[in-house]
Amino acid sequence: MAASSLRDPFIPHGGLRLRRACYNVNKQMSEESRVAIITGATRGIGRAIAELFAQGGIRVVAAGRDSRALTEMAAQFERQGKDLLAVQTDVRKRSECERLVAGAEDRFGRLDVLVNNAGIGRFAPVAELEESEIRDVIETNLYSLFFMCRAALPRMRSQAAGGHIVNIGSLASKNTFKGGAAYCASKFGLLAMSECLMLEERYNGIRVTAVLPGSVDTGFGGESPASWKVPAGDVAQIVWDVISTNSGSLTSLVEVRPLQPPRK
Repeated sequence: MAASSLRDPFIPHGGLRLRRACYNVNKQMSEESRVAIITGATRGIGRAIAELFAQGGIRVVAAGRDSRALTEMAAQFERQGKDLLAVQTDVRKRSECERLVAGAEDRFGRLDVLVNNAGIGRFAPVAELEESEIRDVIETNLYSLFFMCRAALPRMRSQAAGGHIVNIGSLASKNTFKGGAAYCASKFGLLAMSECLMLEERYNGIRVTAVLPGSVDTGFGGESPASWKVPAGDVAQIVWDVISTNSGSLTSLVEVRPLQPPRK
């Protein structure tokens, strides 16, 4: 299976579908009719969410920059009989976000869940932070949220069932630390945009949830694995639970912390 270029971003896949639900599946979801876009889907939290959604019968559109990782992911899902559309996407670019949503609509005819998970970190004191670094962080972590939501909202508004937008932030959305100016600014912005969007779209049948994990065991930012950190699968399960809530309620904010981090 050849890797895709940006000129041909849709990774080939057999389009098979898993016919049974796994984990804590809420039957009211009509899983096999639902479609979810997940950005930053090839690793870490995004990969865990994609796998859990697919195992639960949701049709997944996986977005990421790395065409090789997307190709590997598409092949794995096909072997497991899971439905996946893999699309190489640079979420810093509005045109590519619009193309991603259009591709999901062309393939599946609807869009029920958008998980904005793509994110990067650049950590340095402000006095040492390069303009290119802070621009890259803000564009990846915050502009992408705006671009993806702008592209997805018209489709979700047009559906009787509405939709659900889940934005993966961080406890750094509410807490600062030395060397975290670029990252914290982007995540504070993510939370603020999420809360504004929730107030704007709730009466259009669109729920918006910000999920703020603490230390997650994904190697993000070059951190070493550690048993005390939150497993990526736990965050995925929380996202699943959030999108499984009854239509009359809205979970707008979830904070996730390790149970027993090292004592200071």
